[in-house]
Amino acid sequence: MAGLCPIGSATGSMKRGDGAVQKANGCCGRIEQRIARVQWNERSPPRFGKCIEMLGIVNIGRSLLFLSSALSLAGQPPVPPRVPVPPPPLPGGPPPPGGRQGVRQRLTEAKPAGEPSRKILGLARAYLEKSESLESGSPFAASRVLVAADALIRAAEHQQHLQQKGGPPPVGSEIMRHVERVYFRLQQADYFVKQSADPNAPSIADFAREYYQGALRATDKGDLRTADECAKSTDELMRALENLALSTALPPKQGPEPGKL
Repeated sequence: MAGLCPIGSATGSMKRGDGAVQKANGCCGRIEQRIARVQWNERSPPRFGKCIEMLGIVNIGRSLLFLSSALSLAGQPPVPPRVPVPPPPLPGGPPPPGGRQGVRQRLTEAKPAGEPSRKILGLARAYLEKSESLESGSPFAASRVLVAADALIRAAEHQQHLQQKGGPPPVGSEIMRHVERVYFRLQQADYFVKQSADPNAPSIADFAREYYQGALRATDKGDLRTADECAKSTDELMRALENLALSTALPPKQGPEPGKL
């Protein structure tokens, strides 16, 4: 009949249709297998997912550490500003208060308590004039000689204190320790005399030994006030000798200024 397909044609068409169905079924099977694998992977995360999870934990730990550091720093006081480092102290001690004018004023007011004090004040006057003459050519030597003059005046002043009454009594244990320190200080006298090459240095060393012996005699008698003033006079005379020795040395080198290291 016209318009109807032959049986053979229909059979061929059915075979082709069955092949298409099989192909479709095969594709569906493979798709299902892939979906199953994806679903299994979702149930069991791969190593990549674990790495991401660990990185997240590390980041959280870093954030907590930074936060704790910030809180600890916030609780600390602010860092003080950097201040310039003071220069090292000059050898032989700082310059006398008031400078040369202050030394001159004290020399005018000093009153000798005896012949040794009178000679000591005469040496102080000579060194004050020497300091003025050295100022233009050797400022360092001038400053050390000025300190020596100041120390000689103070040595005479301590003897002047013995003529004054009153004042708190000194402590015996402190006086004994002071006298012991003066003894060790006195051992440097010959060295300072040699280094200074000053013609008056031996006389200053003799005055220092004389006052030290006076301190020992006063200690034996229990006269602590005299022992104290004599020990202080010895100390000042040794300071004068030290600075006379330093006046012959080269001036100390100045260190770099702060911030220019």
